[in-house]
Amino acid sequence: MAEKTITVASSHIPQVAAGKYRINVKSDNEILTASSSIDFIVSGFVNQIPQTEIVSVYPPKEGQGNYAGAFPMVQFVRSSLPWDFEFKAEGERIPYLFLALFEEDELDQESGSTDSAKITVKNGNTSNLDPLYQKDKEFRYLEIPKSRMHLLPDAYEMRHLAHVRIQEDQQSNGNSPWQTSVVLSKRMAFPGKKYSAFVCSYLTRSGNIFRVSGEKTDLLMILYQWQFETFVNNAYQFNDLKFSGLYKQTAARKSKSENPVLYSEDELFAFLAKNKSRFGSILNDINSGEKKRTEILSLFKYEGKTLKGLLDELTFSEIGYHKNLMGNKWIEEVIGLGKIPLLHHLKSGGKVVSWYQGPFVRSGHHVVFKGFSEVAEKGIDLGENIPDHSEKMIFYNKDTNMLDLGYAAAWQLGRLMVMNNVKVLQEIKKWKHQLRLNELILSQNQEYGPINLPVDYSIRQLPDLIRNFIINTVKFVDFPYYYLFPDETILPEGSLRYFKLDNAWMLSMLFGIFSIGSDFTIRDFKRYVLHNSSFKEVFDYKIAYSGFALHSEIIPNWPQLHIETNNITDLEYTTDLTSTVRLYILKGSFNKISLFMKDENAHFSIDFPNQNTANKDKDGLLSFARENKDTIYTVSGFEKNIYKNRMPFDLLFRQPKVVFTIT
Repeated sequence: MAEKTITVASSHIPQVAAGKYRINVKSDNEILTASSSIDFIVSGFVNQIPQTEIVSVYPPKEGQGNYAGAFPMVQFVRSSLPWDFEFKAEGERIPYLFLALFEEDELDQESGSTDSAKITVKNGNTSNLDPLYQKDKEFRYLEIPKSRMHLLPDAYEMRHLAHVRIQEDQQSNGNSPWQTSVVLSKRMAFPGKKYSAFVCSYLTRSGNIFRVSGEKTDLLMILYQWQFETFVNNAYQFNDLKFSGLYKQTAARKSKSENPVLYSEDELFAFLAKNKSRFGSILNDINSGEKKRTEILSLFKYEGKTLKGLLDELTFSEIGYHKNLMGNKWIEEVIGLGKIPLLHHLKSGGKVVSWYQGPFVRSGHHVVFKGFSEVAEKGIDLGENIPDHSEKMIFYNKDTNMLDLGYAAAWQLGRLMVMNNVKVLQEIKKWKHQLRLNELILSQNQEYGPINLPVDYSIRQLPDLIRNFIINTVKFVDFPYYYLFPDETILPEGSLRYFKLDNAWMLSMLFGIFSIGSDFTIRDFKRYVLHNSSFKEVFDYKIAYSGFALHSEIIPNWPQLHIETNNITDLEYTTDLTSTVRLYILKGSFNKISLFMKDENAHFSIDFPNQNTANKDKDGLLSFARENKDTIYTVSGFEKNIYKNRMPFDLLFRQPKVVFTIT
């Protein structure tokens, strides 16, 4: 496994700072003396940072969870973004933006409020920005009262609240850029509050004209914004998944039970006592000793929509159809292989229900085609050529008296996908025609020895356009989602499902792609397509593949989520199917999946004290100061966290591993 090296840089200064520039050109020679000038603008983000520039924010958008003690942060795709404008403090370049954090009751929620202690949100026009970048675009800015100015960083602190993370040796299947910039909030989140986080730059105003500033002012341009809510850190809730194996209840009782969030130990014990028929054994364990009490209370701890909370609530199982059907044992066995019944429209106009399965099947599923199996004569006989019609891939299940359309649908899908790409379609036709001509020339040369026509053997190489298309296809890039998960019960929200990749299904889809044009023998299909070295790195029909799919809001909010299977990080590839569904494929099998954030990608936080012992005077402000030649930082109210000459990486919060085991 390749080691990863993480480098942290204090800044990444762009070669040209944002601003308005003029190039003066002067020509002075014997023929002509003239001069001219060209004006141009190097644009930085002045009034809005688009979502495409954001890797992630923490706490996540609309997050509700135990985020007490967190220092919010935003991570940008472009590593030089915070330094687009040229501002300096004490001779050193500083970021032009920072992250401001305000409680809900600190913001003026009513238009026209006269409360001078409230932070007000106002609208401006980009035509009033100097230098002028674009006309007649609205922007929003904040006016900060004097009583709130201490919540904002000064120029010296802004330099320490931004950094660059450079991730060397990143695997090609990574889901985030290798070099990013991070901006950290000066203010810590406290429990039981709602917050708005603003990516801002300071503004100065002269009349109606605004200018981006590198000095601390009471005007903040809003470049990006999100909200989150922190729960009190003594919230509890019963979670079946956490108590799996320790506590049993009947399915009927489980389906009727409600598990509210309880905001103190007293409320928790009152709930358990009220539902003694469900929790009698747990109550007995709690009262058996202090150690047992602590262990069980930790299982009751409610994290909300934090990473750990969402991971703990993932339902983990093998992929399959999860609806109750009345049927015979044969139907139950077929469903147990990963197939599902779907409505099938016949050519004659009738309707029946037929079996379908996608490329992801359960471990007991095993179908091979003759010529593609380890045993030469074993498997379904497709003939000499690859199937030229989907009906050749329709099979009949005698046990259930139903058609099986899984492989026919895969063939049809491959055909439709290539027909939807005109360039690839034409390239396949052209390539197969050239292969056919070469074969005819070779045949003629053998039959008429004295006459040898030239043969272009380079034609046998799979063209780049076709190769790249099928590589993306077998990696499920821009793939029709319904063919993978045709029923919501297969991969519901908040689930982790593991599976085996059905190589026969993948071959059927490839048959459909290469059915375009003239006949294609299985021999040539294997020799020119499947044995192509680049394509073989992604899909080899002789190798058993497995994988798992994650459907959760974890994916957009924690893009650097780290995955290990059997303590090994090497995956064949990962593919984002939707914004909340990610696919992981690997060679061979596994029995353990570990999910966590590595230290270098972790967020900033400190262990917040117990709600009952927290000092109400603490404001949790992160500040920096110079002491002789050293730079020290402190978190107000937490003076023990003092370090010299360091960025505050001692505040990196180490997320625990959450491990799922296949039994």
